[in-house]
Amino acid sequence: MYSSPKTVVVLGAAYGGCRASQILAAGLPESWRVLLIDRNSHMNNVYIFPRLSVLPGHEHKAFIPLSKVFLSEDPTLLHRCLQATVTSIRRDSITLSRAFPEHGLATTVVPYDYMIYALGSLMPPPLDLWGTDPADNIVQAKPGRNLPVYRGTKSEGIAWMKEHQKIVEDAPTILVVGGGALGIQFATDIAAIYSEKKVTLLHSRKRLLPRFDEAMHDETLKVLETMENVDVILGERLDMSSVKEQPVKHNELGQRIVRTVTGREIASDLLVPFDALMSLKHANT
Repeated sequence: MYSSPKTVVVLGAAYGGCRASQILAAGLPESWRVLLIDRNSHMNNVYIFPRLSVLPGHEHKAFIPLSKVFLSEDPTLLHRCLQATVTSIRRDSITLSRAFPEHGLATTVVPYDYMIYALGSLMPPPLDLWGTDPADNIVQAKPGRNLPVYRGTKSEGIAWMKEHQKIVEDAPTILVVGGGALGIQFATDIAAIYSEKKVTLLHSRKRLLPRFDEAMHDETLKVLETMENVDVILGERLDMSSVKEQPVKHNELGQRIVRTVTGREIASDLLVPFDALMSLKHANT
């Protein structure tokens, strides 16, 4: 009588999930199987998303194949990487968005003996491939380009990156909100690649990178001040009502005008939020 192999399911094929799967595959008995499950076809190398969403020609590097994730090409091994969404988790089984009969999984319900949960890490809305509503990502002074829908494939991710690059390229002036690591990298990458653009970095606190030592702020600000096309505004928070208000306010150059809570007006062709507390939903409606 056929008996199902002992199964370890690993949810999430990013840094933690991939490494856990490799260790398990190398150490478990051959009669066991590891099922690595992720909604993406490739591992998304999210830490280079900020740069590659600005810098053309390198977007393919953000998507790492999972074909050799188990570090073995032995066809007798039972380990599999499955692209699916987990719709429910129970004590001894999970339910997937699709079945994999070619791998012996005839139904969407997959029993398991052990599970590793390696999900939960997301990029903020401007760089979240799954959050493709433009109003949740960026605010264009003259809305014209829409980010394509991403459903988890490398080709869709590349198309998303290329469109994001074009949105940045088309904007003469850009307002980046948030002086954390992502906001600083995004602003400086734009300024370095497009020296003709004016970039404004708006941060609600007096210090950049407030989670780090104050010396980090001092050194970062020193570098930013050497970049002639970057303006840094510290200690002022964006007034979200100015982003949502109707009718939309523009200046004579057609730039979108928003204001800080102190009333300071800032004009730009593109607003990119890296504030975790910010939601720009329906900002262009």
